[in-house]
Amino acid sequence: MGLEVGGYNEQPDWPKMGPSLLIATCLIVAIRTAKRSAVTAEHASDPEMDREIDFAAYVASRVLSVLVGKKSGLFPSKRTAWYQPNEEDVPQ
Repeated sequence: MGLEVGGYNEQPDWPKMGPSLLIATCLIVAIRTAKRSAVTAEHASDPEMDREIDFAAYVASRVLSVLVGKKSGLFPSKRTAWYQPNEEDVPQ
């Protein structure tokens, strides 16, 4: 069974974009919570902050996916090969 490389596709390199998504989420949370008091109990749950983090992650991922779809050249990409059958793989 022999497969030949038929060409390459340029695809976004999602693992390399993970840190960008994390940084964007942190910036959104920081901006949205800048006026809040910084004093909270260390072990207490803060549902309002959890909602802010969820919202920030949602906004950051939406922005990143739209930008990747429309301006993919801004982000790291990788080449993935696609294969085509050769003479050995064609049924006779």
